[in-house]
Amino acid sequence: MSNNENYMDIYQKWLEKKHEDTEITEELRAIQNDPDQIKEGFYQTIAFGTAGLRGILGAGTNRMNIYTIRRAAQGFAQAINKYGEGERKAVIAFDPRRKSDLFSRESAKIFAANGIKTYLFTEVTPTPILSYAVRALDCTGGVMITASHNPKNYNGYKVYWDDGAQVTEEKAAQIINEVNSINDYLDISTESFESYVEKEMIVMVYDEVYDKYYSELQALDYMQEGPKDISVLFSAFYGTAEKAVAKAMKNHQFVNYGVLEEQSQPNSEFPDLEYPNPEDPGSFAMLLEKAKDTNPDLLIATDPDGDRIGTQVLHQGEYVVLTGNQMGIIMVDYLLNQLPVPKEGYIVKTVVTADLSAKIAQEKGIPCYEVLTGFKYIAELAKKLEKEGKVYLFGYEESYGYMPRLFVRDKDAVQAILLLSQIAELLKKENKTLIDRLSEIYATYGYYFEENVSETYEGLAGFEKMQQIMTFLRDDFLAQSDLPVIKVQDFMGSTELDVATDQHTPIDLPSSNVLKFYLEDGSWVAVRPSGTEPKIKYYFSVIGEDQKDAEEKLQAFKNEFFRVTDTIK
Repeated sequence: MSNNENYMDIYQKWLEKKHEDTEITEELRAIQNDPDQIKEGFYQTIAFGTAGLRGILGAGTNRMNIYTIRRAAQGFAQAINKYGEGERKAVIAFDPRRKSDLFSRESAKIFAANGIKTYLFTEVTPTPILSYAVRALDCTGGVMITASHNPKNYNGYKVYWDDGAQVTEEKAAQIINEVNSINDYLDISTESFESYVEKEMIVMVYDEVYDKYYSELQALDYMQEGPKDISVLFSAFYGTAEKAVAKAMKNHQFVNYGVLEEQSQPNSEFPDLEYPNPEDPGSFAMLLEKAKDTNPDLLIATDPDGDRIGTQVLHQGEYVVLTGNQMGIIMVDYLLNQLPVPKEGYIVKTVVTADLSAKIAQEKGIPCYEVLTGFKYIAELAKKLEKEGKVYLFGYEESYGYMPRLFVRDKDAVQAILLLSQIAELLKKENKTLIDRLSEIYATYGYYFEENVSETYEGLAGFEKMQQIMTFLRDDFLAQSDLPVIKVQDFMGSTELDVATDQHTPIDLPSSNVLKFYLEDGSWVAVRPSGTEPKIKYYFSVIGEDQKDAEEKLQAFKNEFFRVTDTIK
């Protein structure tokens, strides 16, 4: 399809084609007299970005369907053949979302047609195990078919390179160029799936990868031997993680581990979950109802692809939510203050993650590196520092993702569940909870308080509004705000502005559409349009003398910030 074609012409071409997926035909006919819906589906080709693809399922060039998947797979296959080293191999995994299985098989066929031997998981599989499989199977690349925690009408296509990490800018640019070179992707042809299996160009895998992964989990240095009394009730949110978490908890002798059976089996419709996201306390409603019977110490849930975790802690008779920042701080505190710390050790966090972990690291005399949002940047830094003899200890971001050890080069909810449960077990022996320990950490290092605000902007109009907001923040915010801003970091231009002197200095990080405003008292707000969802995320961080002081500072900060930005919304 030529870039010069009008979107109505492209729609007509799709309408006239006989589709293998009959749902596409039905949807195209249903919108025949709805020009707005046609425009939404066809005004652009869904962009293959540094995170791959993610979007709404449906018919059209701007939707997730077998054609946009084939285009992505063909482009990635060309990149593997052009830039890969050694034998060209790939591995593909998928979650239980609508059409994930279909998309994984279509991708496998495309790879095989391009001469790439492809391993395909036989069942739904968590993202961290796909990351592990890339290196375990000595592959050039990997694909995870998932839309993570997005609503049920989304799906996605995440790509990994030979180090088991999602691709960063340089490699992504090469892949994007290959994907963008493919215009006529309605008619990409392959042989049948079965013929490639017969030729052993597609090889089905499962146990051989999982067994190796479980061996890595068993050797985790932060886990103690022997039975563990802490009681845990877990939900996989109808996703991929139930089997892996159950096996890991059993192997490490968590004798009071239980599963919320109602949400344990994969289900693309996520019944009773409007939004299968463990970051949302509301998603714990069924866990909380079930907990009334047994009062487990911890309620833990993962998102559908098993890379993020959410946790609520039974504390003084009530369940208390731990934020992503708070879980990370508790883990950093344990790893740095309760375990031996190598002289060459370091931790990593993202630029929108709370600063308290950096303060703990500073007290221990080890560096805390900052990277852009995304575990691909954490993995990229770890790969570089490995060559310098540095010892990776922990990496995380505030959005409920943790990478405790490097055999997985992406966030891993299974490792994180083991780590957090182990910490809770040791605290329970002292008649303490994770909340008690968090209070002790605040008393030692200062009361750091964070809150994230997300605003959604759907469709083409929403995309334009997001651009308008970011432009206003760059060009006009300082002049219209009464906040005592002393420093502005603009990661798009990789520069830092000293407001008092009007001097700019470079930031040694890749370009990214992120702004960060620092106030005189150390508080800050970061603003980042999501790369995978139609929303802007606002990250606020303050430091208070106690909880009340921090909450008051945060509220005043938010009030003034949004007073100004609301003038353009």
